[in-house]
Amino acid sequence: MLAGAFFGFTPVLLPYNQPHAIVMDLLRQTNADALVAQAGSLPLEELSRAAGGLKQVIWVVENTSRHVGWSDVPNSIGTKIGVSTWHELVEQQRSSPAELPADGSGRKPGNLVAVWQSRSGADAEIVEFTQAASASDQQGRRTSTDNKSRRM
Repeated sequence: MLAGAFFGFTPVLLPYNQPHAIVMDLLRQTNADALVAQAGSLPLEELSRAAGGLKQVIWVVENTSRHVGWSDVPNSIGTKIGVSTWHELVEQQRSSPAELPADGSGRKPGNLVAVWQSRSGADAEIVEFTQAASASDQQGRRTSTDNKSRRM
């Protein structure tokens, strides 16, 4: 989520462990262009058909399953969706400088979209939080907490 502030994208938080059809519908409703999910939790071919705006899928793979070719893409998908794994992305960036990127573009940070359900299968409520609202929320929490509690 922090990267969204530096790279101008909007993270979308979806409820976990939902049926495929609900996830596909939420991806369409939120117009998500990337997905980070548990490896193999959603079928790639269905994702490419149902979530037309999706451009990138990043699988989070358990250590015991890293020998599987999670980045392989079925021929029917071709280059519609890029597929990679979280551990490979992290490994590729180990040699990169550990400094934050400079932002000379003047662009505004992305917002945060959260999808809320009172229970699994219930209608979803999509709430978008702006960076300004998030910053004022954090500041409000800091000023409303006494000094002793802040140090803990």
